[in-house]
Amino acid sequence: MIDDTGAEMENVGHVSNPAKVAISLMIDDGKNGDLFGTLETAFLPADGRAIFDNFFLNGTNKKVRFEFTMISAEYQLGWPFGS
Repeated sequence: MIDDTGAEMENVGHVSNPAKVAISLMIDDGKNGDLFGTLETAFLPADGRAIFDNFFLNGTNKKVRFEFTMISAEYQLGWPFGS
């Protein structure tokens, strides 16, 4: 993951609770097809990468584009901020 200054991030979210990201097909004018498999993964702690290694496409045209959507990590606030 790259931050707003262009630097690589080691952790996305907290190291004990990394953020997640989802992959989907971008909606196009042509035939989009279907995306199957593991479509959500967590960022690797101390690495900054999210690896999608178990998905496949069916019924797509030759121009396939993917969209990646950040999924917020869930955190519980403790003292002194509340519980």
